[in-house]
Amino acid sequence: MRSGDIEWWLETTEKHNSQATSLKHETTVDRATDDRAAKRRRLHHLTPPSSYREIAEDDNTKQHQVHHLMPLQNVVMETPGGGPKRRMDDETPRVKRVQSSSSRSYSFSEQSSRCTRSGRTSPLKQMLKLRHDPNGLDMRELESFADMPEELVVLLDDIQAFVDGKGIVSTSAQVALVAAAQSDQSFRWASPSRGSEFLTDDPTVAGCTPLPEFVLDAKAAAVECSYRNYPEATWNLEVHQLILSMAFRPPGQRRFRQLVNFMGSTTAAVMPEYGNPLASKRVDFCIYIEPENDATLSSEYRAAAERMRNALPQEVLNFTDFVPLDDRVVALIIETKKPGENMETGQLQLGVWEMARWNFLRRLVAGHSDGDVFAADSDSAMQSVRLPTFLPGIVIQGQDWYMVVTTAEGDRTVLWRKKFIGSTANSRGIYQIVRTLQYLERWARDVYWPCVRSMLEAGAGLPVL
Repeated sequence: MRSGDIEWWLETTEKHNSQATSLKHETTVDRATDDRAAKRRRLHHLTPPSSYREIAEDDNTKQHQVHHLMPLQNVVMETPGGGPKRRMDDETPRVKRVQSSSSRSYSFSEQSSRCTRSGRTSPLKQMLKLRHDPNGLDMRELESFADMPEELVVLLDDIQAFVDGKGIVSTSAQVALVAAAQSDQSFRWASPSRGSEFLTDDPTVAGCTPLPEFVLDAKAAAVECSYRNYPEATWNLEVHQLILSMAFRPPGQRRFRQLVNFMGSTTAAVMPEYGNPLASKRVDFCIYIEPENDATLSSEYRAAAERMRNALPQEVLNFTDFVPLDDRVVALIIETKKPGENMETGQLQLGVWEMARWNFLRRLVAGHSDGDVFAADSDSAMQSVRLPTFLPGIVIQGQDWYMVVTTAEGDRTVLWRKKFIGSTANSRGIYQIVRTLQYLERWARDVYWPCVRSMLEAGAGLPVL
């Protein structure tokens, strides 16, 4: 073979090998790129980038696609120390979390709730503000009440007798209690050997003393709620409602036909015309008077009540626009707290409601002397129709029940705290509580209701009973 032919053959072979190598390299790069693209598509199938939807089949778009689908080993992350860290090939990729609108709204509401809680004024500061309000609220100790009205002295003495265990059970229930004392040591206080001071012949409570089995149910519920640290709402449902039912809904009486009854009021609010906007509070129960269940109610009274309603804010004959209390007279307010919760907070909540009730009563008194309930001279009006001398209320903390009293001093309200009534931790304590509530029911029926009724009837020019 000639030397020229040999040189041509070598040159041709070199070009062929070079082209083959180049083609192999390009094929490898394309395959690697496609593999990486497929892997990235698998990793990000939940949140595909928008470039996938706009991808075209031309070379420029393919280059754009390869640019977005970088190999995992080329992704650089920040280490906790601040330096770069290269992601390992076998490390699980993290899909960027996308926050939904619902989760965003939850976060915003949670933030708002935190802000509200952090900005909430403490009970101590609220009491301080109300103390300096010309129409506000003072809190004082009941033991320091120097010029106590005689009616209140009698009421407190009678309740103290119940606290001492005297006259808390009707003689009609004596047989059942003696039997309970023989079988249950928690009723030993009712055994014949202990005397009979706990019995009463008061006809108003005859047949209204709860049976021992009902009392034991209430005590068991109180123990359960205390031991298991139940929330306040469950205490109301399992314990306090049982006690109130024993006192105001005795067996043998038709439901909702009695003059004095109770209801839960946790969603009721004081109307702004009667309360302080800086101290908006709720309470748990209201003892109320149902005028329609008063057999002596006349058509003249109904006309007087309607006249007063039309003159009052929002045409509501009450200091709360809570619909179940419409046309009913709030006689006693009860605020509850679970064990360990701030007692001052409960007293403040009750005090704000009592402050609103006194403001409402002032308007009723002022309304009868003038056609304009707001322009009436309250001083001259009080000469013929007077405000009550005091209003009792109840604050409950866990198993312990207390009575507080509010009085009016000019345009201000004073809350006098507090007198222990009894505890649901023992059977005798439950009878003390029930008997005290029955006593306050009689006060609402015989003292408070005639007082409010006279305010309304005087407004229509009717003779005051």
